[in-house]
Amino acid sequence: MSRRTLAILLAGLLMGAAGMALLNHLQKPASITSVAGNTVAAHEADPESATNADVVWAISLVRARPGQRERLLRFLRANWLALDAQLLAQGRISSYRLLEADVVTGVINDSKRWDYAVILEYRDRQAMQDFVPAYLALLKARPQVRIDGLVFADLGEVVQQQVASPLGNDSE
Repeated sequence: MSRRTLAILLAGLLMGAAGMALLNHLQKPASITSVAGNTVAAHEADPESATNADVVWAISLVRARPGQRERLLRFLRANWLALDAQLLAQGRISSYRLLEADVVTGVINDSKRWDYAVILEYRDRQAMQDFVPAYLALLKARPQVRIDGLVFADLGEVVQQQVASPLGNDSE
């Protein structure tokens, strides 16, 4: 496996919906919420997981290549979120979310711009570490869905990845 292929696979590691796969593997329907102009698609296995003090989030910010924003969204759903749905059904992750950034030109330094954020929630750091082998196994078993013949490297790039822990609810 080439380094480029490995890099692309590992970038998708923290992200993970093919429409049929997503529908077949979700335990609950997606909830769609508008938050300050951002569209959020959330899928959760356990609504109480956000209150657990050990919760860890993996956040990946993805930027589309010029003219590829819509195709990149289709790719994320058909590939990464489809795998996330399977991992949610297996209990490997607690939830996942797809956020779309507002499209406002000239407001943010272009080098920091992102189009989509994929957030995976784990019950704790051990669950996050255990995720990697399960994700790689699913990735091997499931062929990548190309969008109009294009792969992730043609459509976008991961501009930042972070691991974060919640500090609590400000309204408490």
